[in-house]
Amino acid sequence: MNAPGRGVCIACRRDRRVRADGRIFAHADPQTPGRSCPGSGELPRPVYGPLHREPRHLTAPFDAPGRSPQPYPGEGREAWRVRAAAVRRAALMQPLADVELGEFDVRIIEWLTGWEPSTVATVASWLHRAREAGRAEASARRAGR
Repeated sequence: MNAPGRGVCIACRRDRRVRADGRIFAHADPQTPGRSCPGSGELPRPVYGPLHREPRHLTAPFDAPGRSPQPYPGEGREAWRVRAAAVRRAALMQPLADVELGEFDVRIIEWLTGWEPSTVATVASWLHRAREAGRAEASARRAGR
């Protein structure tokens, strides 16, 4: 994770200072001297790094305080179980957006939603990091590096 008060700009993808409201401070565009970066004033993009302890949250940032879904007052055990599984399913599906899934893929996702939240969060973290690595590789290829 980034240091407190820091975030990664969605436009230039560089580590930048964050204002009290959580948005990136204004900064120069590294590609166009004399102009502000289009990511100035925007929310930082999530940073997906290795997990060094059990995740506390199902979505990034995984080390942020978070809670597993708790039963609503008067909610039955089965209704709560279904709702908690839906939250875990959504955490797994988010990094798979725009990925074509087969029947077996969906079956395994359903199987994973039955695991405890820290296991689901770890798998979701792997998926996010793999996606980010693919983006970085594609960006490097486009830049001719």
